[in-house]
Amino acid sequence: MGVGGDNDGLVFSSTNGVTWQKTTLPATGWLAGLAYGKGRYVAAGRDVSAISLDGTNWITHPTPIGIYDLDYVDGWCAGIGPQGMVLSRDGVTWQITDQPVLH
Repeated sequence: MGVGGDNDGLVFSSTNGVTWQKTTLPATGWLAGLAYGKGRYVAAGRDVSAISLDGTNWITHPTPIGIYDLDYVDGWCAGIGPQGMVLSRDGVTWQITDQPVLH
C-alpha cells in the first residue's frame, strides 16, 4: 500500500505489486504516512487520519497536527510531523506528546 495526494488524499493498494487500485478520500488533503497494526490500516497527513479494516473502505478523522510519517510501536500508533509527535491507540483519537519515548 501507499499514500499521497494533494487536495484529496490517495490510497494505493495492490494484491500482487503489479496492478494497483487507487482510492480517493475527497477533501482530506495530502496523506503522507501509512501503518498497519491492531488489525487496521491507518493513513495520515494534513490534519487528518483515515482508518480502514480492509484497505479499501476508509473513514476519516481529524488529527491535532499534520503527520508526515506513522508507525505502530508497542500497541501505539505514533505519528511525527513538523509540530511534534502524536500518539493514538486506535488511529481515531490522538494526543500530542512532548515525550519521544513510549511507556
